[in-house]
Amino acid sequence: MNVPDTVSVVWANPLLRQAIRYISEAIILPAFAYLGIFSLLFWPVLLVSPFIATWLVVVRMGQPGWTSLIPIYNWIVLLRIAGLPAWWLILLAIPPVNVLFWFVCCMRFARACGRDRAFGWGLALVPPVYMTILGLSKMEGDISPDALRGIDPAPGAVPTI
Repeated sequence: MNVPDTVSVVWANPLLRQAIRYISEAIILPAFAYLGIFSLLFWPVLLVSPFIATWLVVVRMGQPGWTSLIPIYNWIVLLRIAGLPAWWLILLAIPPVNVLFWFVCCMRFARACGRDRAFGWGLALVPPVYMTILGLSKMEGDISPDALRGIDPAPGAVPTI
């Protein structure tokens, strides 16, 4: 028994052919155009907002805003705000150790911005969202002036979470 090919049956029927052409021209193509326009508007906002939020947080904590735009130096500034020494940046680059130190840094940074431990967890797990929350909200930092000047804590002192 000879079974006709599905594609040939569909294209042989002029009504089905017209319906498929209508669906592709009236529904699918505008949907892709809408997604393209949405992407052009959405992705730049999504990419720029963490930089703006970090700028706002750094300025509110007493540092110049331009320090949030320089790639390695912005981490050093954020470590200083958290009250941690700048050499912890090296620890954040070592793969097995960096996870633990990342959580410690986020907890200390949240505490320096006057937030609780739950906010520190959010800052560690979803940094762009929580930095935006920090940048756009009121915060009362309890950071010491020594940490802002870059003075390391006492030798042998172990940072607490």
